[in-house]
Amino acid sequence: MKEKLYEIFNEICPFEEIEDDTLLLEMGVLDSLAIFSLMEKIEEQMDIIIKEEDILPENFASVEAICHMLEGYK
Repeated sequence: MKEKLYEIFNEICPFEEIEDDTLLLEMGVLDSLAIFSLMEKIEEQMDIIIKEEDILPENFASVEAICHMLEGYK
């Protein structure tokens, strides 16, 4: 799952150096538009529908946080 997430990040943020613990919101890697794009790609490519109640800053704070959220959908 994490590999696929990194592939998606490479599509939407190709010039960003991202690691598991990169603070995506604090570092400006993700903004509201990028979160929407990320969610759209996750839903398309990973066949996961992200619930509205899961669209919280803490769930998109890092790759680890996103993976943790997505694991709840398995």
